Amino acid sequence: MPMLRYLVVKLVVWTLLAIGLIELFSPRELEVPRAELWAAVASETGPIDTAIFSPDGRTLATVDSHGHAELWDVSSGQRKEVQPIRFDRLRAIAYSPDGRMLAGGTLDSTILLWNLDDLEVCAEIQLHDKPVNALAFSPDGRMLASAGGDGALVFWCTVSGTARRFSIGSFSSVIAMAFSPDGTKLATSHLDREVRIRETASPGFSTLVARFSGMARALAFSPDGRVLASSVMLSSQISRWGPVVDCQRATSVGPDSGSPALAFSPDGCFTVTAGRDGLLQLRDESVDTEWTIPTGHSGRVWSLAFSPDGRSLITGGNDGVIRLWDVGKLIPLETEKLGLLHFDVQGHGLACGESCIDLSFPLQFGPRGIAHDCNTVL
Repeated sequence: MPMLRYLVVKLVVWTLLAIGLIELFSPRELEVPRAELWAAVASETGPIDTAIFSPDGRTLATVDSHGHAELWDVSSGQRKEVQPIRFDRLRAIAYSPDGRMLAGGTLDSTILLWNLDDLEVCAEIQLHDKPVNALAFSPDGRMLASAGGDGALVFWCTVSGTARRFSIGSFSSVIAMAFSPDGTKLATSHLDREVRIRETASPGFSTLVARFSGMARALAFSPDGRVLASSVMLSSQISRWGPVVDCQRATSVGPDSGSPALAFSPDGCFTVTAGRDGLLQLRDESVDTEWTIPTGHSGRVWSLAFSPDGRSLITGGNDGVIRLWDVGKLIPLETEKLGLLHFDVQGHGLACGESCIDLSFPLQFGPRGIAHDCNTVL
């Protein structure tokens, strides 16, 4: 009888350990309906290609696949009653760091600057001969970088109005770009599937970071500037670089999505990548843990962004819907599961959720991390 009892207890322990390990190390999908703050239809005709927060986090700007743009009130999820004039036929948008201007690159090769105090066009700049693919303000707001289908990369000084133009060829046109947080570097993704980094002091020269099987449709630097993430049409990859770029250190993260969406949280603790099946992959960089989050979007998530304070996350889908999420409610749902399997502090019980099985003899962890009693390794 004692031997039978011992074998039964041994079987229970092994079974619970196996269940716990599977739960802890397998991909996890969260139920997160309570984390959604609001949802709104932003386009009846196509996907939401771009969704960005204003620097103060109060306004959201969206652009759909047909170039139609709108401003939204973040607190209510409603469209702004007054929209900027000529807020259409856009391919790229960017807020100035001080939040006073919004830049838009148009399909007819013009760059428009709106004054956000009165929503009037305060400048109209002709820097390209073909549609403007990408825009980015430098962190100090003194430079606006633009790239067009004409194969030109242009740096326009917002103070003097002067421009520096660099021709890189139409076959390697820039389709996405991002400044490093200190403004000394600009990462660019190209039509020929290359990702490059260039010094803003000498932007005519660039360093190859990686060459992918698909185009990198989104780029983002981590807040400390040490990590560059790129979302490729066939996969998501992250490249880590230091004083010398090392493309061999690129590692795959996130779902095999085919979606051009990724973002770093403002504190750098999390990265988010999007999947074609409406899922998000939220990755905790500090503990190398991932959560799979269903969004409710139909099809791909094409755009996403953290609010400046990191408390909210916006997602824009192939279904034309934008959804605002409470980031703080995404993580606690999963941490509740982490208590699935553990030993009590005395080692006398094996806990599963809120219940506990009394093993009637002390358990400890051996040198291989296997639970055992004082005499036998299980």
